[in-house]
Amino acid sequence: MLLFALESLTNLKEGLKSQKLNLAFLLCLSILATTMPGWAIFCSMRTPSDDLFQLIKSMKPAEKRYFKQHFDLSGGLKIQLFDMINAQKVYDEEAIKAEFAGTSIARSLKVHKVQLMNLLLTSLIASRRSVASKRSIRLMIQDASLLLDQNILGACLKKSEEALLLAEREEAFSLMLRVIEIKSSALRRSAIGNVYPDPKKVIAIRKDLDIQRLEVMRDYTILSEMRQLSALISEVIDYDQSSNRKSRLKALLRECLDYDFCRSSRESSTLSIHYFGLVKTCYLALEKTEEVSKIAKYQLDYARANFDNCPMTVKAGLLLGICNNLLHFIELGDHLEIDYWIQFADKALKDAELHSRVSRIFFFVPQILSYRKRGLFEHAANLYPSMQKYNNEKKYHAHPMTQQLQLNFALIAVVTQRWELLEETLPLIQKNRDKLDQLLPGVVEVIELIFLY
Repeated sequence: MLLFALESLTNLKEGLKSQKLNLAFLLCLSILATTMPGWAIFCSMRTPSDDLFQLIKSMKPAEKRYFKQHFDLSGGLKIQLFDMINAQKVYDEEAIKAEFAGTSIARSLKVHKVQLMNLLLTSLIASRRSVASKRSIRLMIQDASLLLDQNILGACLKKSEEALLLAEREEAFSLMLRVIEIKSSALRRSAIGNVYPDPKKVIAIRKDLDIQRLEVMRDYTILSEMRQLSALISEVIDYDQSSNRKSRLKALLRECLDYDFCRSSRESSTLSIHYFGLVKTCYLALEKTEEVSKIAKYQLDYARANFDNCPMTVKAGLLLGICNNLLHFIELGDHLEIDYWIQFADKALKDAELHSRVSRIFFFVPQILSYRKRGLFEHAANLYPSMQKYNNEKKYHAHPMTQQLQLNFALIAVVTQRWELLEETLPLIQKNRDKLDQLLPGVVEVIELIFLY
C-alpha cells in the first residue's frame, strides 16, 4: 500500500491536472497518513490558536475599557479585531477572515493576532499599575532600576530609599536585598558628587548600607531555612507511610525547637509566625493535643497584641491561623472567644487588599461549627444569607473549607427542616461528593435520601 502511494505521487510530477489524478493525489495522502505518522501532521489542518480569544474573555470590563481608551490607534484595525473577537461566544477564525476580507487582517491574521496579544498584555500591565498602590514595592524597584540605567542618580537614590523603607516595613527580605543592590550601585557611580558633595557622607552611607545588607541576608537565610524545614515536614506528613514516620517527625520537631530563629537582628513577625507554624504542624502530626493548644493560644495572643503593626502578608497568615485555631478549640468544646474573633475578622477584612488575600467565607466554618456543636441550629441556618454574598469568589469554590461549609449547611438544613435551604445546598455538595465522603463516608447519599423522602 505504501509503495502504491509513493508511485502515485511520482506520477503527479507529469503535471497532469485531470480530476482522476487529483483524486489519486488525495488518496495517496490519505494512505500515507495512515502508514507514516509524520505524514499525518502534514495532511492535517492545524487548529487555529484561540489564545488571544481566551485572553480577551479573561479580561475584566474595566480592563477592556482601559485598553480601548488608551490603545485605540485612531480607530484602527486592531481595535476592530478586538471588538469582533470579544463579541464571539466561540472562537471562529473563518468568520474573522470573512469580516475583514480585503484587508491586511484577512491576509495576515496570524501576525495581527500576535500584535494584538502584545498590545493587550502591555495594556493589562499599565492598567494594573494605574490601580495598584502608589507605594507598590516592586513598581518602585522598577522605577529605581530604570533611573539607574539612565544614570539619573539623584532620583534613583530617592526612589530606592522610598522602596527600602516600604520593603522593610513589609519585611520583604528578598526585595530589600534587591533595593540595597540598586542603591549601592548608584552610590558607586562617580557622578554621585552632585548628590552628596561631602565624600565622608557617601562613605558613611555606604557603610550603613553594607551593615544593613548583612542583617537582611541573615534574616533572609533564616526564613529560607525555615521554609526548607517546612518542606521536609510536609514531605513526611504527606508521603511517608513507613514505620519510621513518627521518629522522623520527632527528629524534625527537635530540630524546630532547637532552631535559633531569634538570632535575627529584628523582632520579625514574619519569622515568628513561620517558626510557631512549624512547631504546631509537628505537634499536630504527632497528635500532641495539649502542646497544639499551647501554640494555638500563643498565636491568638500574638494576633491580638500585634496584628495592626504587622505587614500585609503576615496579617493574612495570622487571619488564616486564627480560623484554624478556632476550629481546634471548638473541637475541644471551647467556644468562649468565637464571637470576639469573628468580629475581629470582620473588622480586619474591611481592608480590600487583605480581603483579596483571605476570604471572609473561611470564618463561616468555625462560626457554623460552633453553633452546631452548641445545638443552636437556627442560628447556624440564619448565617446562610450572609454567606451567599461571597459565593462570587470562584477561586474559593474548590477550597476544602468551602466544601465543609456547604456540607454543614446541608446538615443543618436537615435538622431544622429548612428544605428550601437543603434544595439550594444539595447540588453544591453533590459536586464534591468524593472529597466529602472521605470526611464522612456516605454522608452525601444519606442527605440525598432524606431530601427525596
